[in-house]
Amino acid sequence: METSDSLQERHLAIEPCSLALHHRWLSHHAKEGRCSMKWLMLAAGALLLSGCSYNKTNLHNEAEAAKYDPATSARLRIYSAPEKLASYVPGKTCEAYFNHRVNGRLVGDIVTRTHDPKQRYILWRTSDVLNMKAEDYQNQVIGMPATAHTEAVKTDRLGYDEFVIPANQPVLVDIGYMVENGHCYPPAIQFVPEAGKDYEASLEFRKDSIISSAKCSVDLVALSGSGAIQETRPVPTNYCGNDGHGNYFTVTP
Repeated sequence: METSDSLQERHLAIEPCSLALHHRWLSHHAKEGRCSMKWLMLAAGALLLSGCSYNKTNLHNEAEAAKYDPATSARLRIYSAPEKLASYVPGKTCEAYFNHRVNGRLVGDIVTRTHDPKQRYILWRTSDVLNMKAEDYQNQVIGMPATAHTEAVKTDRLGYDEFVIPANQPVLVDIGYMVENGHCYPPAIQFVPEAGKDYEASLEFRKDSIISSAKCSVDLVALSGSGAIQETRPVPTNYCGNDGHGNYFTVTP
């Protein structure tokens, strides 16, 4: 049974935060500290960016696609953006990943999108005027079918990358939201993919009512159907809780 504390950990209310938490995120959650900007500011930022176009190119990742065997593996599409940082951990539980650091560092996570640190843009900026880097306009794909979500983000700030993951083994997915004014870090989710199945993971924001605080969570769906654009259905997941002293455990809602 989930306690009120674990529920709060699962869906985080938005509140003011400090710059120190930014450094915690960059150090791979060395110490959990989460908060976020107020929902109104988040919504306003989204509206300001909604008029921009973010046309993207799909690049086929031959090396990743070659790993796929529908008898022993599954495929995972993860949505991310410059302010939505994502990673996944194949073959590890919450306990195995978070509680077994090597020289104080988490080991085994794979960042979904990397960037060329030497790339410079207009006026020697490290990103373009939309705060996007060249790689943010490229989706690394391995042949997963399209969904309504992939169609919706074709000209959106959000992009995606596709990966082959081992079937019948735990996989963690971690996506956090970070902007200059604040952030929202839901717990990483844990699930066991089925062989030959396709999945999508994304960070979603919700409000229970007009006056309630916004909450964020990592959502997982499975693809199904045979059409050019496949349907999706929610997949139940566990998530990584902690006791407040750095010890992590798997929570089943």
